[in-house]
Amino acid sequence: TYTELIARTAFVSIDDASRYIGDMGFFGNTTLDFVVHVDETAPEGIIFDLVTELTSGETEFEAMHPTRIGIVCEDFETGDFDSFDWVSGGTQPWEITTEFPLEGFYSVKSGDIDNGQQSSISLTYEVMTADSISFYRKVSSEPNDMLKFMINGEVVGEWSGTTTSWRRESFPVSAGMKTFEWSYQKNGSGSTGADCGWLDL
Repeated sequence: TYTELIARTAFVSIDDASRYIGDMGFFGNTTLDFVVHVDETAPEGIIFDLVTELTSGETEFEAMHPTRIGIVCEDFETGDFDSFDWVSGGTQPWEITTEFPLEGFYSVKSGDIDNGQQSSISLTYEVMTADSISFYRKVSSEPNDMLKFMINGEVVGEWSGTTTSWRRESFPVSAGMKTFEWSYQKNGSGSTGADCGWLDL
């Protein structure tokens, strides 16, 4: 019985990818370790097919395993917005803050706005395959002021009131170009609490 591990991308190479594993029997199993090299120029977060081919006599079997290179993650620990192409919008931009980080030293909070205004931050990213986006958020507001999360302009989550701890949110995302936007929006009157939203990814 022979097996071969194939990476269908130019960014990945595998040492000793073809192996002779002997007679496994009808219900036999074995464990193999492979050394996999990822090129340093590989785009973060791309998906490629990792294929296992098994040959025993005239019988061939192939299994495909979609595999991700790294995880696309923003934690704001650079202390700025330079890691990704963040875009600010609304009356006041979101800002890096050392107040109440989830972990590390930094999170981001919505800008200081008045009634009837909004503060937003967005990121456009090409999602290579169906996946999900997750983040942590807090909000301190009156009931009618909202921290909203939108995907391609559609509101998929909104929160108000006061949360004293970080809450994790997760949403499914289909493949394609997506714009993810977080917006803190105030109604026409009133103010409660810190009157803002926080975000950490």
